[in-house]
Amino acid sequence: MLNKKQQTRNPRSKKKYAPVIVMALIIVPFNLAIASQDLIYKDTRPEKEMFEVKGEEVKKGVGDLTGEYFYDPTDKPDPFKSFLVLKKAISDEDGTPKTYLETLELSQIDVSIIVVGADKRWAVVVDSKNVGHVIREGTPIGTNGGTVNKIGEGEIVIREEYKDFRGRTQYRDIVKRSSN
Repeated sequence: MLNKKQQTRNPRSKKKYAPVIVMALIIVPFNLAIASQDLIYKDTRPEKEMFEVKGEEVKKGVGDLTGEYFYDPTDKPDPFKSFLVLKKAISDEDGTPKTYLETLELSQIDVSIIVVGADKRWAVVVDSKNVGHVIREGTPIGTNGGTVNKIGEGEIVIREEYKDFRGRTQYRDIVKRSSN
């Protein structure tokens, strides 16, 4: 007994496309053989003049008109040099080595003790490793080139020098209060 798929299939459906396939296999290679026999030979074109110079001298760095090129790097920036200003963490601009306090961010420093005397003021700051450091007015501190500007009652003022968008030197005062 045949199932439904075998009953509905037409046995002549395969034979219907056979002539089309045979014709395609005969006609396509025949057309390719005819098209490949038509070769056309053309003469070579004359060379074109790329530049016309009428009494003008060639500028230095441009090269002559024979196709050679000469690069003149004077007064041009180095294309491989970073356009961002890199900060040196090891030493200042004048070459003096930085102290440990100058390698710390101000957010890593907490004011622990402030001592105010008759003629001297000093404070103890603690870094993120819980190591204490004694500072006085004028002590360089922070990664942005700050110095301790003032030690007052319960707080220290750190002054940082920076350049604004116009290139002018500005000052920023940061106040760190004692945790006690």
